[in-house]
Amino acid sequence: MKNYIRCAWLLLLLIAQAKPASAQLNYDTVSVRQVSDGVVYYHLDETTKPWQIHVLEADLTNPQISIKTAKATNRLTGNQNVSDLSLQNSYEGHRVVGAINGDFFDGNGVSIGHQIVNGELVSSLQSRNWSKIAFDEFNQPFIERFNTTGKVFIDGESTTLAGVNSVRGENHLVLYNRFKGNSTNTNPWGTEFLLKPLSQWTINDTVNLEIVEVESLAGNMEITPDHVVLSAHGTSENFVSQLKVGDTLSLTVGIHPLENKKFTQLIGGFPKIVEDGQNYALAGYTEEGGSATFATDRHPRTSAGFNADSTKLFMFVVDGRQSISVGVSLPELADIMMMFGVHTGLNLDGGGSSTMVVKREVINSPSGALQRTVSNALMIVTSEEATIEELRLMPDSVVTDLSNPIEFFMESFDAYGFKLANNFEDVVATFGNPGIGVFSNGIFNPLSEGLTTLEIQIDDASDQSIIKVEVLEGEILANSFENNSEWIFSSDNIDTLNSSISFNNGEFTEGLQSLQLDYSFTYQAGQFHWAYLNIDIPVHGVPSEITVDAKGDGQAHTIAFVVSNENNERFALLTNKSPGPDSFEILTANMNNPIDIDQVGARFYYPIRIKQIAVSLGSGRQNGELYEGTILFDNIVVKYPTATSVDNEIYPSGFHLKQNYPNPFNPTTTIEYTVPSLVDANFASTTFVKLIIYDILGNDVVTLVNDYKLPGNYKVELDITKLNRSISSGIYFYTLTSGEFNKTRKLILLK
Repeated sequence: MKNYIRCAWLLLLLIAQAKPASAQLNYDTVSVRQVSDGVVYYHLDETTKPWQIHVLEADLTNPQISIKTAKATNRLTGNQNVSDLSLQNSYEGHRVVGAINGDFFDGNGVSIGHQIVNGELVSSLQSRNWSKIAFDEFNQPFIERFNTTGKVFIDGESTTLAGVNSVRGENHLVLYNRFKGNSTNTNPWGTEFLLKPLSQWTINDTVNLEIVEVESLAGNMEITPDHVVLSAHGTSENFVSQLKVGDTLSLTVGIHPLENKKFTQLIGGFPKIVEDGQNYALAGYTEEGGSATFATDRHPRTSAGFNADSTKLFMFVVDGRQSISVGVSLPELADIMMMFGVHTGLNLDGGGSSTMVVKREVINSPSGALQRTVSNALMIVTSEEATIEELRLMPDSVVTDLSNPIEFFMESFDAYGFKLANNFEDVVATFGNPGIGVFSNGIFNPLSEGLTTLEIQIDDASDQSIIKVEVLEGEILANSFENNSEWIFSSDNIDTLNSSISFNNGEFTEGLQSLQLDYSFTYQAGQFHWAYLNIDIPVHGVPSEITVDAKGDGQAHTIAFVVSNENNERFALLTNKSPGPDSFEILTANMNNPIDIDQVGARFYYPIRIKQIAVSLGSGRQNGELYEGTILFDNIVVKYPTATSVDNEIYPSGFHLKQNYPNPFNPTTTIEYTVPSLVDANFASTTFVKLIIYDILGNDVVTLVNDYKLPGNYKVELDITKLNRSISSGIYFYTLTSGEFNKTRKLILLK
């Protein structure tokens, strides 16, 4: 907490002392959050532009902090999103706590400039000699327009290395490493040496290597893990002709200027926009070239820079192309960087690529809604141990019956309040009353009625839930509309002066009265006209249906029960029809298809409470036309399933599509569905069924089921690693169809 307060105070001081160009800005919201020891995240909301500004500050003197780069797919070509790169490079003792997108790239995912990953050069080729940011062995940062060099040494003699992962031309000596791929892709006219490094790779330092394999006139040598290949052609073969297996040689891959610095990381950008603490954006752009409006137009932007004594690294992302943030020009970005004390700063790739990840979370708002895949990333890494400060088991309490397993969810948080990657495989689970059920991989299967606690524990962190297994049958009259003070009326887009509720003692189904809704509204195209009957009715157990008696007025009103769970998440349960005008009818809401109202991914658990009868008022939809009418309601009944025989379970009576679990998921999730018997239970006919996954645009992702099925309950697994194409994080839909039946649910992939 002291670090948090100190950083917040310093940020406010920076803004107060900002240069005149920055001081005119209006930062209404300043939030500061400690990410790890030595790393702080800032979020600034500038409302007059508007701008959403995200900043990571890393203390380069902190012995637990290091700066790393990552290349997508670990290959010269290929793209991945920043979240995936962050996750793939996180392991015990090496956790990525912050990351941003890096260099510009071509259509194949090849970076425009150079990149160094842990002392290895990805490629000596570069499209343009733009500025780059590099880090030496002591974490010290430098921004320069670097070029590459290389030499090979044998017995005191040396020759020039023509390139790294480049095409081996005539008389060339080329080094191929893991970023090239599985092999060198060379022709047979040369000699190739498989080399084992005897020391760590470092740029501008000599590395000794042992020869483990030699091939002549073969080409396309395999590049095995932890090895490199030196490939010689023509006159270069003369230099290496005496080498054999077991011999050693040395080589140096260097960059200049600053040949006296030993570099371990480097990533490209364009252009340098802060120099000597001054706004250098237009000058840097002029020096390095570019399109006419690249510097002055406002776009989403990503940048990195460091302070005057090179002790702090700053990473910036400014959102753009959105109503909440329009983006910045390069001079504006430079001013923002200078406000944080940046002495030397570099612009990186922006636009739809601009992404900042803090631990496992995308912290900014990418302009394309979802992350774009990029060529590489710049990362802040800590060796600080990730201890679990808090463990959460959800739901906190739940009711079920003997036929409905419960899927639990868990979250773990570190000492800074960020989510960790734990799952149920990491926990020790115990029951207060072990005979109630069994628990495996997040799923509770009930065995007998009763009450128990379920506790999960990892190290010293724990949490528990209360589980009640309760079997109710028959039906319960939940509300008879006899108490006039229970119901409260509210509405949207109707005439409140001429709309109200009252009680009618002349028309009812049971008791002494019914509730009467009188409404009046003028239809407006594009609007929905709602009336709400508000109440708070607890529902016990696990019902199968909720019904209400209703009489309409000839308009096609849509009626739903709005219920809430114990987390106060609301769900709508649609009834099966509109009430007719002639007499009371029973409207039935099935419990199998709750619609989340407040947020995507809300989870429907029992117990629930009935909070509203929501009425979407029907009309002739004539714009400007006045519509008035009356709807009567009586007797809310909660119905419970009757214990079914084995035959009834074998031959279910209706189609059903359950919510997938887990959801969100990565990489696998399970979808359950039910196929009914379309004739009597003595003859099991087959039914043609399709189960298809769609993306948010309605495109087919994969067909999971496309076959005839016998009546019964089925499970099918979706494993994204087995798809014939890559899919990104986001919202998807799965649809079960058979004949006239069609049911769709949402699923969320979080990589």
